[in-house]
Amino acid sequence: MVRLFLFLFLIGLPITGWAQSSVEPRPLTSIKSVRELEPEEAGQQLPVVLEGQVVRLHPRRHGIFLFDGDYGIYVRLGVLPGEVHGVVAGDIIRVIGRTERGHLFPSIYPEQMERIGHEPLPEARIFSLHELYDTKIDSDWVSVRGRITSMEVVHGYEVIVIGIEMNGIEVAAQLPFTKEAYDRVKELMFRLVRFDAVAGSVYNRKRQLTGRIFFVNSADDITPIRKESWDANPREFEIHELMRVGTKLREVIITQGVVTSVSGEELFLRGEESSLRVAMREPVEFEPGDRVQLKGLVWPQEVSPAFRALDVEVLESGPAPSPIFVELPKQIDPGLNYELIEIDAKLVNIGKSFDFSPLSADGEERVTLLCRSGSYTFEANLPPGVVPPELLPGAQLRLTGICELITNPKARWHLYIDGLVLQLRGLDDIQVLNPAPWWTTERLFSVMAVLLAVLLIALVWALVLRRTVEKQTSVIGQQIERQTILDERQRIARELHDNLEQGLAGMAIQLRGVFKLLNRLSNKAENSIIRAIDLSIEDSEKLNEHLEGRLLELAVDAKQSQRALNTVQDMLMHCSEESRASILDLRAGLLERMDLPSAVKVALEPLAEAADTELGVEVQGSPRRLQSSAERNLLLIAREAVTNAVRHGSPQHVNICLSYSLNAFRLTVTDDGHGFDPRNSSRPGHFGLVGMRERVSRLGGKIRIESQIKQGTTVEVELTDTKDLEKD
Repeated sequence: MVRLFLFLFLIGLPITGWAQSSVEPRPLTSIKSVRELEPEEAGQQLPVVLEGQVVRLHPRRHGIFLFDGDYGIYVRLGVLPGEVHGVVAGDIIRVIGRTERGHLFPSIYPEQMERIGHEPLPEARIFSLHELYDTKIDSDWVSVRGRITSMEVVHGYEVIVIGIEMNGIEVAAQLPFTKEAYDRVKELMFRLVRFDAVAGSVYNRKRQLTGRIFFVNSADDITPIRKESWDANPREFEIHELMRVGTKLREVIITQGVVTSVSGEELFLRGEESSLRVAMREPVEFEPGDRVQLKGLVWPQEVSPAFRALDVEVLESGPAPSPIFVELPKQIDPGLNYELIEIDAKLVNIGKSFDFSPLSADGEERVTLLCRSGSYTFEANLPPGVVPPELLPGAQLRLTGICELITNPKARWHLYIDGLVLQLRGLDDIQVLNPAPWWTTERLFSVMAVLLAVLLIALVWALVLRRTVEKQTSVIGQQIERQTILDERQRIARELHDNLEQGLAGMAIQLRGVFKLLNRLSNKAENSIIRAIDLSIEDSEKLNEHLEGRLLELAVDAKQSQRALNTVQDMLMHCSEESRASILDLRAGLLERMDLPSAVKVALEPLAEAADTELGVEVQGSPRRLQSSAERNLLLIAREAVTNAVRHGSPQHVNICLSYSLNAFRLTVTDDGHGFDPRNSSRPGHFGLVGMRERVSRLGGKIRIESQIKQGTTVEVELTDTKDLEKD
């Protein structure tokens, strides 16, 4: 009777005592203690309970930087209730959560957050250049001093990246984009400024520091260090005297020259012996021939100095300067850098690219002419949006533009000019001396090939009897029909074999493993119970140790069984999807009633609505029908990409772009979800990415999958040649 009672007690004990057996470690209560963890320790999701002040909030509220007066740390935000959506810089918050490995230092994932107060941001310590590559510095609240040298709006992330020169070293800072922030930075361009920011780190996937970036809360935090005395009798230099012995890099100086070209916020001047490229804070309206006086700072460059203008004044107007005629390659000289020159050249090819303006995400098309002068090849770039006249390779041109010399980076022991790029000012800088000849070697061979083909066809037609031709045509037609049916059957059978049979075989292997594991667990449980009964009579302390060990083994075995069953479940879902895909291939479905863009929208909108995700479908170019099998595979690829996004990434937006161009097609699926590491994307039982690659391979195309953690995913399928895939 005692043994029966003990047996029933031991069976019920694992269920009732499971929650009491886990011993939770003591929570970490300071940022310093979290930062001192090794990545492996932080990856164990240790409990954290600490307080700190928010010194920066991610523009998209993906995370916050906390600072406790001595140390800073990154807190990755998930979907949390309460006051998290109202958190601003300066708030004092209490975080209850878990540690994460992080990317350079450990980070925190909160489970609860509570706002307990608000205070002004603390006084930041001055950041020194020797800390630029200090691996102990990350998420610190620092004060940065330097001169703003550049700015760029990064659309898609809605941030402004500015270049800061600190004692000759260029660093980057980032702040949220607004039109007011853009105007503020423009106003402070080329000036000495200070700002408080979070010292962020740039790193690689091996947790190695590669650079530094400073996160600024607002453009209002950027203030001039002092009002620099631009009018304090600066010295005057000729353009060719800049950066000579005796000049000072940070000295405000005056120079002057004649305008040869104006392009937005950039102009080019011709001096007495050399020319100058000038960067300005705002666009100006000058005309070629104006003599202008500049006040500003020298800007060192590889071939010859450039200039950052703080003030520009027109002294007098005159005729537009004439270009200097250059005969390549013997006249390439460093003195031609930024000079207005004229070159006779032969057009080799015409290329296109896109130029993006700072305040617009829409790119303007830019045309590049690849030209050859003698044995020398160079590029001539037209301004964005300017379309050249009809030009054919082989035309003789006279080109006029600003010369920008290119140096050889390998020959660092002296200045070696390796080439040039010609920046054209407009269509007037292109003069056609001789059009391309119509009769070329390529066309001669084409005509000869056509004539030879016609002659061969005539000979064959004369030798072969019409009756024989009709008979053979009938036989060939029957063979083609039978072969087409056979190929279709073999293709469907091959897909069913490759996908369903292999999936079922994999499930069988997994299930056999589960059965073995369950059998082993049964034996272990039986032996453990017998051992526990014996120990209950002999030694209660050993009994407790035995039961605790058994509980730990049960937890490990349960997780192993769960992983195996999850794998089987995923494989069942994959086989089910492949079965539906095969049926869709036979019946064509939506693609029988509508074109591919409409089918994509109809098929995927219910999936997006179920996941509370906004779906956008964009069509570029003129849609045209492809073969049914090609459109079916593209529809399934789009469905798989969207399914993966809403199932694993929890995005707010998913955008699908179908781009039709001449003999080419591109499908792009972009989401703003959690993203993933493409190197770790292959897991047992998951075949989504493998299936997409196989379908693209059948179409003879290319697939590109780009994703980063917390930065979304882009899947791009490109068919570079759709001639064989288009419907007749």
